[in-house]
Amino acid sequence: MVWRKNFTVTHLFDHQGFSLIEVAVVLGIIVALAVLSAPVMSGYSPSYNSKKAAREIVSQMQLARIHAIKNRVNTVVVFYPDDFSPADQAQVRDLLV
Repeated sequence: MVWRKNFTVTHLFDHQGFSLIEVAVVLGIIVALAVLSAPVMSGYSPSYNSKKAAREIVSQMQLARIHAIKNRVNTVVVFYPDDFSPADQAQVRDLLV
């Protein structure tokens, strides 16, 4: 029972910081978790892009419907890839680049 007399709560708080080994272990754990989670996170990207494209299509269709109802006209929705340029604007676009 003598050891209890020398052990006080203040001894738990006597150290001034972390040792290099403690910091290295914590950083190692963080890096290991990041490496293990990277493949999992990259798996979400294709499904996210698909959902984003689907939301964009729905949004454009709703805008076209609103325009058609408001103006009482037939409305056409056309989707072009990002790098598409119509034939009549191809030369102007090439000159601007």
